[in-house]
Amino acid sequence: VMTNNPEERMNIYASFSQRIKKWEFGLNGNLGFNKYIQNTNAIDIPTQSNNQSLGVSLRTYYKEIPTFKLGYNKSFSQLKTSYNNETSTDNVSFGVDYKFLKRLTFKGNYNYNLTKYNASYVKFEQANVSLEYKKENSPCLFILQGNNLFNTGLINNVSFSDFMVNNTNTYVLPRVFLLSIQYKL
Repeated sequence: VMTNNPEERMNIYASFSQRIKKWEFGLNGNLGFNKYIQNTNAIDIPTQSNNQSLGVSLRTYYKEIPTFKLGYNKSFSQLKTSYNNETSTDNVSFGVDYKFLKRLTFKGNYNYNLTKYNASYVKFEQANVSLEYKKENSPCLFILQGNNLFNTGLINNVSFSDFMVNNTNTYVLPRVFLLSIQYKL
Protein backbone atom coordinates (compact mmCIF):
# COMPACT_ATOMS: atom_id res chain seq x y z
CA VAL A 1 0.00 0.00 0.00
CA MET A 2 1.63 3.21 -1.18
CA THR A 3 -0.10 6.49 -0.55
CA ASN A 4 0.83 10.05 -1.27
CA ASN A 5 -0.35 11.26 2.14
CA PRO A 6 2.56 12.08 4.42
CA GLU A 7 2.06 11.70 8.11
CA GLU A 8 4.28 14.74 8.58
CA ARG A 9 4.85 17.46 6.01
CA MET A 10 6.70 20.74 6.30
CA ASN A 11 7.40 23.04 3.34
CA ILE A 12 8.95 26.47 3.53
CA TYR A 13 9.57 28.76 0.57
CA ALA A 14 11.07 32.24 0.71
CA SER A 15 12.00 34.72 -1.98
CA PHE A 16 13.59 38.15 -1.75
CA SER A 17 14.61 40.63 -4.43
CA GLN A 18 15.90 44.16 -4.18
CA ARG A 19 16.38 46.64 -6.98
CA ILE A 20 19.06 49.28 -6.45
CA LYS A 21 19.13 51.75 -9.32
CA LYS A 22 19.65 49.57 -12.40
CA TRP A 23 20.69 46.39 -10.55
CA GLU A 24 18.38 43.74 -9.11
CA PHE A 25 19.58 41.15 -6.62
CA GLY A 26 17.52 38.08 -5.80
CA LEU A 27 17.63 35.26 -3.29
CA ASN A 28 15.26 32.32 -2.93
CA GLY A 29 15.15 29.14 -0.92
CA ASN A 30 12.98 26.11 -0.43
CA LEU A 31 12.88 23.45 2.30
CA GLY A 32 10.64 20.41 2.20
CA PHE A 33 10.48 17.57 4.71
CA ASN A 34 8.03 14.66 4.46
CA LYS A 35 7.64 11.48 6.52
CA TYR A 36 5.52 8.54 5.40
CA ILE A 37 4.78 4.98 6.39
CA GLN A 38 4.52 2.68 3.40
CA ASN A 39 3.14 -0.81 3.71
CA THR A 40 4.67 -3.29 1.29
CA ASN A 41 3.99 -7.03 1.57
CA ALA A 42 2.50 -6.47 5.04
CA ILE A 43 5.70 -4.72 6.21
CA ASP A 44 5.56 -1.11 7.39
CA ILE A 45 8.49 0.82 5.93
CA PRO A 46 9.19 4.31 7.32
CA THR A 47 10.03 6.69 4.49
CA GLN A 48 11.53 10.16 4.65
CA SER A 49 11.74 12.48 1.64
CA ASN A 50 13.63 15.78 1.93
CA ASN A 51 14.29 18.57 -0.60
CA GLN A 52 16.31 21.75 -0.19
CA SER A 53 17.28 24.44 -2.66
CA LEU A 54 18.93 27.84 -2.63
CA GLY A 55 19.20 30.29 -5.53
CA VAL A 56 20.80 33.67 -6.12
CA SER A 57 20.37 35.97 -9.11
CA LEU A 58 21.65 39.26 -10.45
CA ARG A 59 20.01 41.29 -13.20
CA THR A 60 20.77 44.65 -14.82
CA TYR A 61 18.44 47.18 -16.46
CA TYR A 62 20.61 49.34 -18.70
CA LYS A 63 19.76 50.73 -22.13
CA GLU A 64 23.20 51.94 -23.16
CA ILE A 65 25.10 48.73 -22.29
CA PRO A 66 24.04 45.07 -22.47
CA THR A 67 21.53 43.95 -19.90
CA PHE A 68 22.24 40.57 -18.40
CA LYS A 69 20.89 38.07 -15.93
CA LEU A 70 23.09 35.69 -13.98
CA GLY A 71 21.71 32.96 -11.75
CA TYR A 72 22.95 30.08 -9.62
CA ASN A 73 20.80 27.38 -8.01
CA LYS A 74 21.89 24.55 -5.75
CA SER A 75 19.44 21.82 -4.81
CA PHE A 76 19.58 18.64 -2.74
CA SER A 77 17.16 15.71 -2.48
CA GLN A 78 17.24 12.75 -0.13
CA LEU A 79 14.99 9.70 0.03
CA LYS A 80 15.49 7.45 3.05
CA THR A 81 13.60 4.19 3.11
CA SER A 82 14.71 0.54 2.89
CA TYR A 83 17.28 2.01 0.46
CA ASN A 84 18.76 5.51 0.32
CA ASN A 85 19.00 7.85 -2.66
CA GLU A 86 20.63 11.26 -2.74
CA THR A 87 21.08 13.83 -5.49
CA SER A 88 22.52 17.30 -5.64
CA THR A 89 22.28 19.66 -8.59
CA ASP A 90 24.21 22.80 -9.49
CA ASN A 91 22.70 25.02 -12.15
CA VAL A 92 24.32 28.16 -13.57
CA SER A 93 22.46 30.30 -16.09
CA PHE A 94 23.43 33.44 -17.97
CA GLY A 95 21.45 35.58 -20.35
CA VAL A 96 22.30 38.76 -22.24
CA ASP A 97 20.18 41.20 -24.24
CA TYR A 98 21.78 44.13 -26.06
CA LYS A 99 20.32 46.62 -28.51
CA PHE A 100 22.92 48.48 -30.55
CA LEU A 101 23.21 50.59 -33.69
CA LYS A 102 19.50 51.44 -33.20
CA ARG A 103 18.34 48.49 -35.29
CA LEU A 104 20.19 45.41 -34.06
CA THR A 105 19.42 43.31 -30.99
CA PHE A 106 21.66 40.52 -29.74
CA LYS A 107 20.23 37.90 -27.37
CA GLY A 108 22.03 34.97 -25.86
CA ASN A 109 21.59 32.45 -23.09
CA TYR A 110 23.75 29.77 -21.52
CA ASN A 111 22.80 27.02 -19.09
CA TYR A 112 25.15 24.64 -17.25
CA ASN A 113 23.74 21.81 -15.16
CA LEU A 114 25.67 19.28 -13.04
CA THR A 115 23.79 16.57 -11.13
CA LYS A 116 25.41 14.16 -8.71
CA TYR A 117 23.48 10.95 -8.14
CA ASN A 118 25.10 8.63 -5.59
CA ALA A 119 28.66 8.32 -7.00
CA SER A 120 28.00 9.38 -10.61
CA TYR A 121 27.84 12.80 -12.24
CA VAL A 122 25.59 13.94 -15.09
CA LYS A 123 26.50 17.20 -16.86
CA PHE A 124 25.06 19.15 -19.75
CA GLU A 125 25.51 22.59 -21.28
CA GLN A 126 23.29 24.50 -23.66
CA ALA A 127 23.73 27.83 -25.41
CA ASN A 128 21.54 29.76 -27.83
CA VAL A 129 22.08 33.11 -29.59
CA SER A 130 20.11 35.34 -31.91
CA LEU A 131 20.68 38.56 -33.80
CA GLU A 132 17.63 40.60 -34.81
CA TYR A 133 17.43 43.45 -37.30
CA LYS A 134 14.39 45.72 -37.39
CA LYS A 135 14.19 49.09 -39.06
CA GLU A 136 12.02 51.58 -37.16
CA ASN A 137 8.37 51.61 -38.31
CA SER A 138 9.04 48.70 -40.67
CA PRO A 139 6.76 45.65 -40.66
CA CYS A 140 9.77 43.37 -41.37
CA LEU A 141 11.97 41.70 -38.76
CA PHE A 142 15.04 39.62 -39.73
CA ILE A 143 16.40 37.08 -37.25
CA LEU A 144 19.58 35.01 -37.45
CA GLN A 145 19.42 32.39 -34.74
CA GLY A 146 21.78 29.67 -33.51
CA ASN A 147 20.41 26.95 -31.21
CA ASN A 148 22.27 24.28 -29.25
CA LEU A 149 25.69 25.79 -30.02
CA PHE A 150 27.54 23.09 -28.02
CA ASN A 151 25.67 20.39 -29.97
CA THR A 152 24.41 18.73 -26.80
CA GLY A 153 22.83 15.51 -28.00
CA LEU A 154 21.33 14.26 -24.78
CA ILE A 155 20.11 15.71 -21.50
CA ASN A 156 20.04 13.13 -18.73
CA ASN A 157 17.96 13.87 -15.63
CA VAL A 158 17.97 11.75 -12.48
CA SER A 159 15.14 12.24 -10.01
CA PHE A 160 13.19 10.23 -7.50
CA SER A 161 10.00 10.33 -5.57
CA ASP A 162 8.60 8.26 -2.75
CA PHE A 163 7.60 5.57 -5.22
CA MET A 164 10.19 5.45 -8.00
CA VAL A 165 13.65 6.43 -9.18
CA ASN A 166 13.65 8.04 -12.65
CA ASN A 167 16.51 8.30 -15.09
CA THR A 168 15.14 10.33 -17.99
CA ASN A 169 16.94 10.97 -21.27
CA THR A 170 15.83 13.90 -23.42
CA TYR A 171 17.24 13.94 -26.93
CA VAL A 172 18.02 17.44 -28.19
CA LEU A 173 17.92 18.50 -31.82
CA PRO A 174 21.42 19.00 -33.22
CA ARG A 175 23.04 22.39 -33.59
CA VAL A 176 21.09 24.49 -36.04
CA PHE A 177 21.33 27.97 -37.53
CA LEU A 178 18.19 29.58 -38.83
CA LEU A 179 17.44 32.74 -40.78
CA SER A 180 13.85 33.87 -40.45
CA ILE A 181 11.87 36.81 -41.73
CA GLN A 182 8.75 38.06 -39.99
CA TYR A 183 6.25 40.39 -41.55
CA LYS A 184 3.68 42.11 -39.36
CA LEU A 185 0.39 42.78 -41.09
